Amino acid sequence: MFYNAPPFIELEKFDKKLNELKTNADKWIYFIKNASNFDLIPSEFIDVKEFKEAFEIANKISWKKDELEVYDYMCLKEADEKNAFETAWAKKTKEVLEQGIEQGIEKGAKKMILKGYSNEDISEITELSIEQIQEMRKLQ
Repeated sequence: MFYNAPPFIELEKFDKKLNELKTNADKWIYFIKNASNFDLIPSEFIDVKEFKEAFEIANKISWKKDELEVYDYMCLKEADEKNAFETAWAKKTKEVLEQGIEQGIEKGAKKMILKGYSNEDISEITELSIEQIQEMRKLQ
């Protein structure tokens, strides 16, 4: 039985130029060999999310301690702002939903009043108090 070993690549012998890269394998090999030489992501790599992430990681490796601390601080700040926004959004959504439910119950109760339902039946169905229903009857 034969075992198909993965290809062995000698980076020193990989001599393709940027414009000669055709496959993702070629691009990964080129990236591994040349990542430390890039200031910007070459356009040949931008269309693949994984390459963009790899370039960002490779770029961070060369950062000094104070640059990493600033980056970490900015990431934390961004996460805090995102969390604050999502919390506020969830709270406002809940408030609007509750207000809509309340308005729907009141609208239903008013229709029930017009159809002649008793205060007790309306209260049982809508969970409004008898006093609230009496107040609605006065406004009709």
